[in-house]
Amino acid sequence: MEHIPGVVSRRGRELGIPTPFNDAVVEIDRQINAGERRMDASNLELLKTMVGVRS
Repeated sequence: MEHIPGVVSRRGRELGIPTPFNDAVVEIDRQINAGERRMDASNLELLKTMVGVRS
């Protein structure tokens, strides 16, 4: 995940373009890979919360 979404997030920061969805996906993936979070369908709700989507 760090490759394409990570590049998009970094490039967005460089250009001053917000990439909140990409940033959230990269962070959730980082947490999963670090063993801080389980790969689980509930991560979709976390993603929604992180980007401010209301259900």
